[in-house]
Amino acid sequence: MRGRMRDSASYAAPFKIGSVLNGHSVGEVVAFADPDYEEGDAVAGFSAWREHLIAPGKDLAHVDPTRVPLQTYISVLGMPGMTAYVSLLDIGRAEAGQIVFVSDGVVLVAQLEQGAQRRERAQAGQCHALAARGCAAATVRLPQQQAVSSGGGASDA
Repeated sequence: MRGRMRDSASYAAPFKIGSVLNGHSVGEVVAFADPDYEEGDAVAGFSAWREHLIAPGKDLAHVDPTRVPLQTYISVLGMPGMTAYVSLLDIGRAEAGQIVFVSDGVVLVAQLEQGAQRRERAQAGQCHALAARGCAAATVRLPQQQAVSSGGGASDA
């Protein structure tokens, strides 16, 4: 989202002053015309951020707030988590026995309370028999980094 705050080359158009912001969002169906949805269904999609939204059903996905908190679908289970997963397994092609380095600098700390994305990256690596190592930019975050690293952590602070 930070990249959309300035008018520069990007995969997404910049925000326009005075316009409604848009991005990944979650919500509850309050009225519907699509047979795939019912009142009360929890959904996620990419849309304008507003109190109420009219959207075609094809632009939404059912999500289950009984499994994880609803906001998780726009963080660890949303685009940031998918970015970590694809980066690690599809692009990086990590293999068993390799070490995954998790940099605190690439974590969306403001969005994910107490480094949930960092834990997700490290845990994804551990599920694939990878060792996780990390660093933290500030000593106060080092205990969080050490909690998810299978080999400890270091701070440059």
